[in-house]
Amino acid sequence: MCIDEPRGLLARITWRATGDLKPYPNNPRRHPESQIAGLMKSIDLVWTNPILIDESATILAGHCRLEAAKRLGMADVPTIIIAGLSDSEKRAIVIADNRLPERAVWDFNLLRENFRNLIEVDFERSHRFGVAGPHRSFCALPPP
Repeated sequence: MCIDEPRGLLARITWRATGDLKPYPNNPRRHPESQIAGLMKSIDLVWTNPILIDESATILAGHCRLEAAKRLGMADVPTIIIAGLSDSEKRAIVIADNRLPERAVWDFNLLRENFRNLIEVDFERSHRFGVAGPHRSFCALPPP
């Protein structure tokens, strides 16, 4: 690789045809139907996270987003190219993108307050974002 070639995120989002994107070979992550359905609800309202691809349009992060978009009948999806990576770096990104969020923890007091606010303002709209669940009962629990 030449030192002048860009490396990492390129500067802009590009909308690409869903059929032009290729899944990462041997992607170890599987997405249950419930996750895809929730993501479909969210994407149907607003797309918040582009699909990360390499220079050959192979997906490094966003396999589930692509599946949700296809099921919604979207012809094009937002993508960002991550350039200049070795095969090992690409493999590490595929794994890290899925594993690192698993280490996050919730601040349950703030989460409870956020759900209370959603319920007060417009819970049905929040439900359409794919955050449905037993939140009304969760909000009624006393703080830990």
